[in-house]
Amino acid sequence: MKEKLDALKYKLKSPFLDIGRPEESILLIGMGRSGTTWAADIINHDKSYRILFEPFFPSLVNEAKDFAYIQYMNPADNRAALAAGAQKILAGKTRSQWVDRDNKGILYRRRIIKDIRSNLMAGWLKKLAPRLPVIQLIRHPLQVACSWRKLGWGEEALGERSDFDIIMSQHRLLEDFPIIKKIVQKINPDNFLDNVIFLWGVMHLVPLDQFPTDKVYRLFYEHLLINPEAECKKLFYYLHKEYSWDNVKETVNRKSSTNFQNRNLSQDKNLLLHGWKKELTGAEIERADEILSMFGLEGVYDADGLPAGKEYS
Repeated sequence: MKEKLDALKYKLKSPFLDIGRPEESILLIGMGRSGTTWAADIINHDKSYRILFEPFFPSLVNEAKDFAYIQYMNPADNRAALAAGAQKILAGKTRSQWVDRDNKGILYRRRIIKDIRSNLMAGWLKKLAPRLPVIQLIRHPLQVACSWRKLGWGEEALGERSDFDIIMSQHRLLEDFPIIKKIVQKINPDNFLDNVIFLWGVMHLVPLDQFPTDKVYRLFYEHLLINPEAECKKLFYYLHKEYSWDNVKETVNRKSSTNFQNRNLSQDKNLLLHGWKKELTGAEIERADEILSMFGLEGVYDADGLPAGKEYS
């Protein structure tokens, strides 16, 4: 009830119009600290999109209240309450200070659903909205782990459980992907690195399994950082969006609102790409590679930490 009241107050306070059709949405998914906010800002460099910030956060968004904090959905799942909530979000029928934190416009015809908790249900969302373009942002697991360690991530925001416990509580996920239970027996969830690399494996195993290459755009953070002009051109072509590097480059170099460590994208480029090599020991790097190989994901990145496997792009 409180969420509905807060949403109503915000709607009265911020009377912008979202008149876009449901199919005028883009779904941008990725693990936390992979660069999803940055990517959303780049796509929205001309401010033509309404960005829905993390709308599948059940504690803060009324339409997502029936979802788990990190929700897995088999694409064949037909739970009506969850489908109804998801369709409202995809159609832009939700509004709150949390979801619309970065929106300053008055009229919107398109929207970007930017969410770090949707990797495990993106296939289901695509089935609900078959014409929905899906962008999966991928960043090197060890760079993600280093960022999580600095920020103390791994626990449910506004909750009491760990991300690991939430994953392991979802029986349908474990039934659909029995490899997860096998891997859990070979890791130490109390070890921070084991834990985050395991989470990275689960968060990427599911969408890589559910999405054929031609049904998703896999955007590598490293490609966007190293060669942004070429990567943006490909990305905008996928989205059927007009592209001019002169119009995009300023946004590419601008810090996003979730750049919590205040990195400079040009000056800190090497640190953003390879910082994990200095922060982690050889034994830790070897352990991470071992866990990734259990998932069959050892080929996503090469030994230098750059995207490697063509089958993933």
